[in-house]
Amino acid sequence: MTSFAPDSIVLNRKLPLWYQVSQSLRASILGRSPQDPLRLPTEEQLAGHYGVSVLTMRQALKELEDEGLITRHRRRGTFIEPDARRGSPVRLLGSVDAIVAQQSGMTTHLQGHRRPARP
Repeated sequence: MTSFAPDSIVLNRKLPLWYQVSQSLRASILGRSPQDPLRLPTEEQLAGHYGVSVLTMRQALKELEDEGLITRHRRRGTFIEPDARRGSPVRLLGSVDAIVAQQSGMTTHLQGHRRPARP
């Protein structure tokens, strides 16, 4: 059985690495075709692919597991949930500049912006 191959990213040091890795994996999972394999590479292989530590990779995978996109089974591996085609809304962490910089290959449109009322 071949395993799932995530997209590569350029990491931005302004955002937490685990967050960037989880976002990249989320996009790869949600953008996969139905015939793509459901099994993810090992934590060590994914960490090497993204150039992060295994601890960072575990934190990113935990985020995806908490969202229900993947399931993890000791000694069997990590698997994409077959019905995980659409995820929950994306949580944004960081400044707008950092988020826009992270999405360098995508088009981003700011839908609205309000300044908080001053006391």
